[in-house]
Amino acid sequence: MLPLSLLKTSQGHPMLVELKNGETYNGHLVSCDTWMNVHLREVICTSKDGDRFWRMANCYVRGNTIKYICVPDEVIGLVDCDVYTYRAVAEGDPFTDEANLWSFNYFFYSKKLKRILYFSCRAVSKTAEEDSDDGYDDPYNGMEDSFVDGMDMDEEMY
Repeated sequence: MLPLSLLKTSQGHPMLVELKNGETYNGHLVSCDTWMNVHLREVICTSKDGDRFWRMANCYVRGNTIKYICVPDEVIGLVDCDVYTYRAVAEGDPFTDEANLWSFNYFFYSKKLKRILYFSCRAVSKTAEEDSDDGYDDPYNGMEDSFVDGMDMDEEMY
């Protein structure tokens, strides 16, 4: 499941949004757009230190300020998912290069919802990035666009 389709599926559900500055917003997702900007209703905002709280009827959060989003389990249905892991091999893998220190990849497959969630995390060496003669080329750059090209998907899915 791509992040945008996960957000679209989450509409009407409660969610937690943490911003890069440490503030958190708990509310119900009203809508989202292609830049992952979110509109929440019935929002409780918590300060970075957790010592101040604000209640708001509505809130608009810009996508590029979001650190992470937590959605309820029923949106993804993780309890009913089969979990697979993908272990990258150094040779021939498009996401393995000399700048990659470590990585892990998981696929969550929900037969009930007929959805796949791909979760990946990796650490990239800054020294390899600086030492590279031709500049560092991020293999994940533009992955979402190339990943869905040619796939037969409903328009509202992403």
